[in-house]
Amino acid sequence: MNSNERHKAYTKRITVVSGANAYICEYLGTFPEANVSHGNCVFGGTEYVRTHPGVQARIKEQCKLTKNRPKKIYTDVTLLLFIASYCLLLVSVFEQLFSN
Repeated sequence: MNSNERHKAYTKRITVVSGANAYICEYLGTFPEANVSHGNCVFGGTEYVRTHPGVQARIKEQCKLTKNRPKKIYTDVTLLLFIASYCLLLVSVFEQLFSN
């Protein structure tokens, strides 16, 4: 089990499904309502979430290739990542449903 650094009662459990190329990710406990902003937060009340290094690399690459601003590139990249992960989820669900 993996526990959240800030909230020990909120944990993540990964279960590998035998015979399938899949796993189940479960979150146990109640998600903490009160998240504390980190020390460098400019605007109070917002939680800082670090940008994935792969997204940062894509933004740097796209800044060199296009004239788009980093915010637009970030929005496009994260949208593509969301669509790709959703498609992978759908494929795995359909494989499970129609594998018999």
